[in-house]
Amino acid sequence: MMNSRIFITIVLSCIIASIHAYDPDALQDLCVADKSHARIDYAPGGLNPPHTHPRATEVVFVLEGELEDLSIFKNNGKSPASVLCAFNSQLPGTVSVAATLFAADPALPEDVLTKTFQVGSKMVDKIKERLSTKK
Repeated sequence: MMNSRIFITIVLSCIIASIHAYDPDALQDLCVADKSHARIDYAPGGLNPPHTHPRATEVVFVLEGELEDLSIFKNNGKSPASVLCAFNSQLPGTVSVAATLFAADPALPEDVLTKTFQVGSKMVDKIKERLSTKK
């Protein structure tokens, strides 16, 4: 009699524990995968400027056409090109290198930019003017 009570107590404890551990929305784990993708279509001569994704890595697959270099993503062909990008994050983010360096607030010192890119102050000012947000 005592053994059956212990057995029933153990079985009930297991059932109660499994009920508390049950995920009420199991489909959410499948539908909210931690990945994202994008398709980019390039016009002839078009490019995707240098950038980084701070919260993800990126894989690029060229669907059609040809791209010059997969660190700058420039279409050097005479016909359109398309790529499929896959990220290992739902929100990979994008940081544009040019805007980060030349349109920073507070601004980077001009001598740092001239030495880094080996250009004169006039060229740095011209780039800053092109990248500045219009107020």
